[in-house]
Amino acid sequence: MAARERNTLKATATAALTDCFSQKEEDLALLMAADKTFGEWDNEDDQVYDAL
Repeated sequence: MAARERNTLKATATAALTDCFSQKEEDLALLMAADKTFGEWDNEDDQVYDAL
């Protein structure tokens, strides 16, 4: 990939890792937002539906 993009291995690896961790941060932010959004459903009454 580095040769194809005419880039150094270090720059290519750095870019790949940066992209990977950026995606993980976005995923974590979505999970945290979902926890807040669906937190109201986390109660005893909802456990009936969880069991299904």
